[in-house]
Amino acid sequence: SAEDVENALNELISISPSVVTVSRTTGQIKTGPANGLGGLSTQVGGYEWSITFASNVWRDPSAVHDSSFVPGNWVGGSVDPSDTWETGFPKAWGKNVGNVPLIECIDSGLSTSSGIFPNDGCVVSELVAGTSPLGGQFKVCLDTLGNDN
Repeated sequence: SAEDVENALNELISISPSVVTVSRTTGQIKTGPANGLGGLSTQVGGYEWSITFASNVWRDPSAVHDSSFVPGNWVGGSVDPSDTWETGFPKAWGKNVGNVPLIECIDSGLSTSSGIFPNDGCVVSELVAGTSPLGGQFKVCLDTLGNDN
């Protein structure tokens, strides 16, 4: 199920302590070469999976990130506000913030009913590129002429 895949992915050291959300097509889709009856696929039983890296929400890194987990951040103890992830982004953001590299499809554990897994049987694509946290500079100008205080 999508929940099983989500739980397994969230245990990976490359994702934890942030999280991903997983969904999949509700019905099985036909995959494989279109050389079956009427030009239809010869394979059935596949799913299309969507994995979303939820890491783009800011939260004070010096606060404990426990059961009050904010979706889009990470779970764990407090850290110094200057701490960063391996990517260089501050730990105020989730671990996988930014445009993360594509996940890989390791198809050696996948099979088809014919036993032959096609070279293009598992395709990874990016639907929406990740975004970096807010950055840059701005100026604020306050006009206090009309205020008696």
